[in-house]
Amino acid sequence: MDNQIFSDPFVRNRAIQNDYGICSATRQNWVNQGLLTRPVHLSAQMVATPRSEHSALLAARRAGQSEDFIKSLVKQLHGKRNAEPLDSVEESARELRSLAAKLRAQKAALASVRSPNRKSRVGQEQVAA
Repeated sequence: MDNQIFSDPFVRNRAIQNDYGICSATRQNWVNQGLLTRPVHLSAQMVATPRSEHSALLAARRAGQSEDFIKSLVKQLHGKRNAEPLDSVEESARELRSLAAKLRAQKAALASVRSPNRKSRVGQEQVAA
């Protein structure tokens, strides 16, 4: 596997939900309450949260920190995010788009490998029936 997958600078919403064991509605409520950071828009249809922010909040929650502490941490993370130079955000978005293209290519390659097997199984089932 490509090592770049593990150095992805962003975490998608579904992964966040899985890490906390919550549904999308709860995740959105936590964002509205200030218990999670707002996701970053990477494109017109893609949002994600910086991995560093997600890791910090997950560690605080696992350590049993109070909601007030987590809310103050979210405010600090939002402030830090707003102070980041735009170039680093654009670079991260470029990296994510590059990774997404690689994953699409891998998925297409897997689909082309699996397709003949599926057709042969269907054909075998029809002959047996």
